[in-house]
Amino acid sequence: MKRLLTLLITLLFLLCLSGCTGEPENVIPGYVPEHEQEEEADGSTLKCVKFGKYPGKKDIEWIVLDEKDGDMLLLSRYSLECMRYENDNKSTTWETSDLRKWMNGFFYNKAFSISEKKKIRTVKNENDDSPG
Repeated sequence: MKRLLTLLITLLFLLCLSGCTGEPENVIPGYVPEHEQEEEADGSTLKCVKFGKYPGKKDIEWIVLDEKDGDMLLLSRYSLECMRYENDNKSTTWETSDLRKWMNGFFYNKAFSISEKKKIRTVKNENDDSPG
């Protein structure tokens, strides 16, 4: 089965984006069959996969942004939560932000089963501190 590539920064976007409209047909949980796509009104296509459940019961639908060497870069199709980047309104970096702590802790542990966690690739991101 394909390994899933995910970047924590992508999860940041999933918390804020409203996603696409419509429901995909014949989406198999945890797997994207070859060419499982949905046509959009503008003629473009979306490749989607269901992976994980949040808040523990509802399947999370992901848009496949990129697929390379058996890995996928995913973006949540719908907004899942509304969170602040930093709760104390202090200047902080992504590395120490409250949002990152929540995503790596509560969200990761609540949304994905043990077998799903094994499919998520850990990656190291180098992010320069923001000047602001």
